[in-house]
Amino acid sequence: MLGIAMVAVCGIANAKATKGTDEPLTENYVMNTYVAAITQGNLKNFNRILETEVTFNMVQNNETKALDRDDVLANLKLNEGVKQECTTNTSKVKETPDGTVYQVDMKYADHTRTDMVTIVEGSTGWKVTDVTTSYK
Repeated sequence: MLGIAMVAVCGIANAKATKGTDEPLTENYVMNTYVAAITQGNLKNFNRILETEVTFNMVQNNETKALDRDDVLANLKLNEGVKQECTTNTSKVKETPDGTVYQVDMKYADHTRTDMVTIVEGSTGWKVTDVTTSYK
């Protein structure tokens, strides 16, 4: 299991840094861009990797808060360029003909944030369609 996680992390880390607006988005590029936005405040092309109707759910204290694309983009803009003080591990947890689910764990000094990120391949490449965030 640890070996699979390391392979996924290495693959994401080696993903191409930029994509032109007409190039299809690869699976690795989408996950690399997602992790860079969430952990380093790097929003370059983040908007491009999100499906139009993407859903975000934050689960905290047994309560779920739903956010839409605009809510998340506005929140990330407030923290643009801010690097999170955490250790990040990304692993592919499920692959189906309909899409792939990745687990992104961000370990801070006093808690862990886990994002379950669903991506789906469409006509313009891979896009994030759903993110569920929980805290431990």
